Amino acid sequence: MEKSVLRKAMFDDATCIQALFGQYYRHMYDLFPAVYQRVDGNVKTDAEIKQLIANETVEIAVAEQGACIVGFVCVRESEVSAGIAFLKQRQYGLVNHIVVDHEVQGQGIGKQLLDYAIAWSERRGMLQVELTVWHDNEIARELYTKRGFRPLTMQMGLVTASVRG
Repeated sequence: MEKSVLRKAMFDDATCIQALFGQYYRHMYDLFPAVYQRVDGNVKTDAEIKQLIANETVEIAVAEQGACIVGFVCVRESEVSAGIAFLKQRQYGLVNHIVVDHEVQGQGIGKQLLDYAIAWSERRGMLQVELTVWHDNEIARELYTKRGFRPLTMQMGLVTASVRG
């Protein structure tokens, strides 16, 4: 097992990140075909990824093994604004994606990427890091729970009889 090196993403990484996004959304389709569409091609354009990389309130970090990018994390500054009277105004780190190439899963790369996102948020003065995960995505939920994440809210859904057929 080769050790992964994490670093901030660069514009030249966009194509590799794009391929990992495709792998991620194909996996999500396999897990949740009632929610996700089948993806055959690029989900995000190079321009969209480069725009994220250039955004000062977003950090994309990549995990490299040798010359190959085998994973990435996308974390951003987010906030609850003062316009919501019943909630305290606060900023927090929001992890949008953690993606690890399926061929190297189980090597601790997801944990490294999650730790990177937490450290980035802490450096920016964020007191909390949040993320969203599908309930049936047990591998991801286990990673987050082991790192100390706990449910904050629960969204529930029902597939109606008209959809079930």
